[in-house]
Amino acid sequence: HINCAILGIGLTRRLVTTIFFSDARDPVLDCVQQPLRQRLIARRDSSLDADGALGYRFDLILRGDGETPFFVD
Repeated sequence: HINCAILGIGLTRRLVTTIFFSDARDPVLDCVQQPLRQRLIARRDSSLDADGALGYRFDLILRGDGETPFFVD
């Protein structure tokens, strides 16, 4: 997994989340409600492969439908 903190103008606090991979088995991910778990998993995207490295896609959605779950900092 990859821990991620987001800072930006207009944000009133630092947003913290964790990016997991599809084969992950993690106690932190297990604590997230089932419908939200899929929003924390990076998806394999072969169009992003480069120089022998595998590419993954993870979109951060800050608000609205499909919002990325953030953890209390």
